[in-house]
Amino acid sequence: MLDQQRVLNALDAKRSAFADYAAGLSQQSARFDDWVARVEALSVDEIHARLDALPEGQHPGALPTAEFDAAAALLHLPFGMTWTDHQDARAWARTALEGCTTIAVDGSQITPAPEFVPPVGAIQVGWFINPHRADTAYVKDLEFDVLAPGDLRDTSGEGDDSYAVQTVNQERFVRECRRLEQLMGDYRRLPLAERPVCFFDGSFIISFAGKISPNRAEPYIEAIRSLLETSERFEVPLIGFVDNSRSRDVVTMLGHVLGETAIPDANDGDLLSPLLQAWGDRSPFLICARHDALSVAGKAGFYRNVAFCYMRLTQDRPP
Repeated sequence: MLDQQRVLNALDAKRSAFADYAAGLSQQSARFDDWVARVEALSVDEIHARLDALPEGQHPGALPTAEFDAAAALLHLPFGMTWTDHQDARAWARTALEGCTTIAVDGSQITPAPEFVPPVGAIQVGWFINPHRADTAYVKDLEFDVLAPGDLRDTSGEGDDSYAVQTVNQERFVRECRRLEQLMGDYRRLPLAERPVCFFDGSFIISFAGKISPNRAEPYIEAIRSLLETSERFEVPLIGFVDNSRSRDVVTMLGHVLGETAIPDANDGDLLSPLLQAWGDRSPFLICARHDALSVAGKAGFYRNVAFCYMRLTQDRPP
């Protein structure tokens, strides 16, 4: 049962709170406009000089690359192509991808349900190899494994009720990384131009690992570190992606460049959404220099091996 009038009355009672929130968003937007205008006047070298002056141990969020100077406007590199319909867009995609092998790996899991005895979990990791050639078939395959009660037993001594669930999630993550490493190795002897582009469903910047116990965090850290090292060693491009980021790395960087306090609760999507309007528009690449528990503890040296950008791929959510 829902009383519509009572809902309306409750909303009306909070009218001023919603008005204050809207005013805050407007002020945030104006402040972002000011930040962008001021930083836009600086070169990459000037930005680096200001960030280099930060106190030791203070991570600036991000570091600009040479693309900043090449961009027509700060944080905006236009895609520059439009199509009349989906058929034209697909034709462009076919041309762009023809002869380029892509590899994608993704996993899923079934965590143990507390109402079932004995406890059991399952992990599936699938991969898709698409050569984008008419004369070569694509490959879709998967591995599936069951975690028995012994695999899920709490050996930490911490009495954590969520141990089994965390074990399944962690094992899936680690196996995704290992499978991608194996596939990169399969192509390592090809000429550089023929090596694949590999896709990882997730971020290489694993801040969440700084919020869990060290014993639980270490396998995540080692899996990502090894994955990035394998990509570099075999010279195989590796791309991680997320469809809805709440990160604040660019906002943090701009605040440090201007010597101003970061805007509370504002994230990079809030900053970039009005700047990247058209499909395919993206920010220049930046080097990750996130300030989080892992970087403060000296466990995130691999962050600086990750370049990232934001891209507009849909209109119903931020870049």
